[in-house]
Amino acid sequence: IEEEDREGVEPPFHCLASLAAPRFEDIMSGARQRRTPSGTSPSPPSRSPGQGVPAGRRAGGFALSGVAVLLGLVGMVALCITGTLLLESEPAVAAPAGEDGLKGLAAGFDEAAGRRAFAHVEALAGMGVRTIGGVANEEEAPAYIIQQLLQVRALASSDVLIEVGTQRPSGAFTTSFLGGIAISYANLTNVVCRISRAKEEGAKGREHAVLLNSHFDSVIGSTGAGDDLSQVGVMLELASQLASRPTLLEHAVVLLFNGGEESNWPAAHGFVNDASPVQLQTPAAPEDIGGKEGQWVASLRVVLVMEAIGSGGREMLMRVTAGG
Repeated sequence: IEEEDREGVEPPFHCLASLAAPRFEDIMSGARQRRTPSGTSPSPPSRSPGQGVPAGRRAGGFALSGVAVLLGLVGMVALCITGTLLLESEPAVAAPAGEDGLKGLAAGFDEAAGRRAFAHVEALAGMGVRTIGGVANEEEAPAYIIQQLLQVRALASSDVLIEVGTQRPSGAFTTSFLGGIAISYANLTNVVCRISRAKEEGAKGREHAVLLNSHFDSVIGSTGAGDDLSQVGVMLELASQLASRPTLLEHAVVLLFNGGEESNWPAAHGFVNDASPVQLQTPAAPEDIGGKEGQWVASLRVVLVMEAIGSGGREMLMRVTAGG
């Protein structure tokens, strides 16, 4: 982020992080190898000379590269929601995760979890190009994500509260990107989910929340499997893992699946500015009933932006502190 882009920006977040996806050609290579019948040789993906994948990465495919990224994400998220990353105005004390804590969550992200995350990528990419205003982006993809979240909720522990809803934001903003752009938008589609503890202890945990953001729209001419369905798949699998581990939910986790990133971030802007109400499809938290349903932005203290750029290169973590 350029220094001039940060001037005058005072987000309510303590830190901003971005995690790049694994090399997506490795993911696809691993998938092809798994689908090849026994006794036959898989056809290698076509590449220009000099673009081969190093042997160490090629051998693992998604099983190693993708799951490694999943585990790295799990570590960051777990640190955030258990209080190890400091929230604004919070004392420097880490909350214990318990026996079914970080080790249990990490153990849950095995190769099977990677395959489940990748299945979401395949299902959503199969809907084709998803640009703002298209049926695939405004109806089909959100419906799929909502269905998956409702299934997670149905199987969740009785000690976990899962709220699922949609938002159709409209608004406008300016940015210094590319020398200055004014952007206006109307009736975009976001899918939002909050996962927190149920019962009495849940209300305190919902006062401070961690936000994970990914986007399901794609650029013209692409199904966006890497950018950004790879991260949508990770977030859906993470929701499933958290739903059975209430001891990890010292703080609530808000998942934003936004439907408008490729047009210079309007859907995320609509969410953080509460541009329109969240319409919940599930019961709200007890303390929110009566007008505060889905108004979660004020509680956000840590943001993890799950983004992917290109189909190659290293996985990277970028952290920007308050003011950026």
